[in-house]
Amino acid sequence: MTTLTPARAITLRAAAPADESLLRRIFEQSRSADFSGFPAGLRPALVDMQYRAQQAQYSAQYPEARHEVILVDGAVAGRILVDESGTAWRLIDISVSSEHRNGGIGTAVLSEVCERASASGRPVELSVWAGNRAARRLYERLGFSVAAERPDYLSLHRAPDALPSTAGHNRIARTS
Repeated sequence: MTTLTPARAITLRAAAPADESLLRRIFEQSRSADFSGFPAGLRPALVDMQYRAQQAQYSAQYPEARHEVILVDGAVAGRILVDESGTAWRLIDISVSSEHRNGGIGTAVLSEVCERASASGRPVELSVWAGNRAARRLYERLGFSVAAERPDYLSLHRAPDALPSTAGHNRIARTS
């Protein structure tokens, strides 16, 4: 497990076709429980099929979304997809690789998204699996509240005037 300190550099850069295998690995790690019941020989094909289906859905539903790779000290640590084109910013997906979880990376990156959305005067919206308690705690800490409930998912909303984020010491840089 990696512990994030102020000295660690978090950078976001646009995802590129060369990142495909890294992004697939992060997808697989984030959903390891979903695939654990399948025979080991079937898992790679199932993961690949699900990853490609998710990518196609996101591309079709959010064609203007910003898809970025999260780097910590230059190493790939995750990915984030945000659609800034509507009246509200939409957090489509954020995934942090297993070796970088619980170190403040997700908090820092999401805080930066919330700060930018607030500066534009727009809220941030997202959906989260109702059973994902860790993600729900993170979102609550960042000022999100439940806007709607479905059987398995919650729609969350963060107003532009919500309390300031908690990760001000972790500045996020963007590279081209």
